[in-house]
Amino acid sequence: MISNKLDAKIIKLNQLLKFKSKEEKLEFDAVIIHLNIMHQIQELLDNKKMSHADLASALNVSPAFVSKLFSGDKLLNLEKIAQIQNIFSTKFQFHFSYNAKKNYFKKKSIQSKRSKPNVVSSSPSIPYSLAAKSDN
Repeated sequence: MISNKLDAKIIKLNQLLKFKSKEEKLEFDAVIIHLNIMHQIQELLDNKKMSHADLASALNVSPAFVSKLFSGDKLLNLEKIAQIQNIFSTKFQFHFSYNAKKNYFKKKSIQSKRSKPNVVSSSPSIPYSLAAKSDN
């Protein structure tokens, strides 16, 4: 009985996670990446004992804008990430992990029998990791 309830919940969860289009999936992935970055920024704020209002002041934006960044209503751009790096004397390091099942970019070329296929890989999908590293 418990197994049936668990199976039903898993099926329902899978149905909720289905996307209507590739664009919807990409938008979802972008928000997840953004929220992971914001989590790292929150850790920086906590370490420096800074508030969201302090961050807003340092970025020269309104506290409401920072609130929208943390809620995912607004997404960071590279300029804001650069500003945050400068504020915290930090460098963000992005690490992409390759998922062999999703090979998005294949370079087609004529292969000799001895050569390995020429594959350039990059995946926007998760998992990925983001580390904030201090320059100090």
